[in-house]
Amino acid sequence: MDIIVNTAEAHRTYGISARRGTDVAKLEMDVNYFGLLRLAQEFGPALRARSADGETHAAAWVNVLSVYALSNFPPHGTFSASKAAALSLAQCLRAEMRPAGIRVINAFPGPVDDEWNQNLPPPKLAPAALASSLVKALKEGIEDVYPGDVAQEWLERWRDNPKVLERELARNLRLTAIRSFFRFVSFEEPAHSALIQRVLAIPSKRHDKREVHFLTHLEIEAILAAPDRMTWLGRRDHTLLLLAVQTGLRLSELIGLDRDAIHLDAGAHVRCVGKGRKERCTPLTRNARIALQAWLNEPARRGSSALFPNLHGGRLSAIAFKLFWPSMCKSPASDAQRWRPSGSRLTS
Repeated sequence: MDIIVNTAEAHRTYGISARRGTDVAKLEMDVNYFGLLRLAQEFGPALRARSADGETHAAAWVNVLSVYALSNFPPHGTFSASKAAALSLAQCLRAEMRPAGIRVINAFPGPVDDEWNQNLPPPKLAPAALASSLVKALKEGIEDVYPGDVAQEWLERWRDNPKVLERELARNLRLTAIRSFFRFVSFEEPAHSALIQRVLAIPSKRHDKREVHFLTHLEIEAILAAPDRMTWLGRRDHTLLLLAVQTGLRLSELIGLDRDAIHLDAGAHVRCVGKGRKERCTPLTRNARIALQAWLNEPARRGSSALFPNLHGGRLSAIAFKLFWPSMCKSPASDAQRWRPSGSRLTS
């Protein structure tokens, strides 16, 4: 047994006060939380024993959770609570499995087009798309996966301000679903076009956006000088930081780059798929081209396709980046410890 995929789920819509009794909440907790607990107690020892022989293997544990585990979504109140409890349990499972070399991957999809969500309007994530994202995560060593547009939007807003998400995102997501449904209706029932246009004109709830911080030239120079370029890790970190400074790519975009995304011929640029699944090409400066050429000339780590792999050849994770980030800020000339990598853009 190399891989366990936990897809067990019980899901009923409506909030806490929408129905009497606790039967639905008990069902969701029994399947979503206690189901994972029972699965971990039953199969966890077997997976750890699988790694006891010391041989290389692909042992992994995959949990399909929900993006509503990050912050409660009132129309799915008790379901969100059960998934939040499952997320906490999955984090404990990851900590217990890590010493044995077993990866625990958590997926946070939005509504999936399955039996539990038949009555929900679009957008919904196709099961095949969810499966493809899980396979990609297993291949590339990604620990947390957010498949689908709804999950990506929810994640971005949760990172910006969880409190604002609690107050306003529920309304906006309902509006998004309503608009999608009425766009579909507009083709089926053109006689009601006047009503449909009034619904589509309902504005979204606006909220203040967090200020994007920046670093000064002196701070950037100090950060770029911090990695020890006599080592492989130091050269990787220096190249990653230089590319971040020159292009302004998000952290998720940087660690998601493959080696073939870099084009160093005439019109040198880096190609990435960013927020909203939009593909864009960003020009490279002369310094960035030189550094990337030197980095690409080094042998790929265990044949990895990732531009910035970890020591084992897997894709560098956001958690790993945040672990080495403080060491980049120790220079007296750098005041970069004020900023978090997820809340700043390293642009010159």
